[in-house]
Amino acid sequence: MGAFVGVARNSPINPRLGQTPNRDHLFLGLQAQTTVLKIGASRLSWGVQLVPLAIVKGRSAPRGYSGPTDAEGLIPGDETAYAYGFSPFVIEYALPLGSRLGIFGAAAGGLIFFNKPFPVPEGKSNNFTIEYGGGVSLRVGRRTWLQAGYKYHHLSNAYRELVNPGLDGHVAYLGFWKRIGK
Repeated sequence: MGAFVGVARNSPINPRLGQTPNRDHLFLGLQAQTTVLKIGASRLSWGVQLVPLAIVKGRSAPRGYSGPTDAEGLIPGDETAYAYGFSPFVIEYALPLGSRLGIFGAAAGGLIFFNKPFPVPEGKSNNFTIEYGGGVSLRVGRRTWLQAGYKYHHLSNAYRELVNPGLDGHVAYLGFWKRIGK
């Protein structure tokens, strides 16, 4: 069981995914996982992730956007969007490098629900997410770890509307994990 905080600044434009630049993200999350396969000292885990709060700031118009903008080329309205989300598909592969240090790679997919259509007024308030990345784990107690990592995060309405600019983020995060049980 664990908790994490993640931050991304100045969302990039990805020609195949997110087309919305210069947005900032903050994620607060909880994650639970269980080992499904051990290979030597390494392990493969499946889990779920709950994001009770995500905040995205910025009003930049996506590449190719033809909707309303102000004189500065920004989308009118409040620059802050609030959301919560859930990822029922989290997979992690972890490899210990000693008794206290390890590396891991992870991926997740789920849903995120914003307080307004996002990232443009013609979008949807509910979007899909996918993320992948990795990092390092440091054991700080018998059953306790700190993690630091990076993940590429993408959200999109999957063309459920005519406009689907998507939003990407290079997320740096810190986490605290406590092993429960055996």
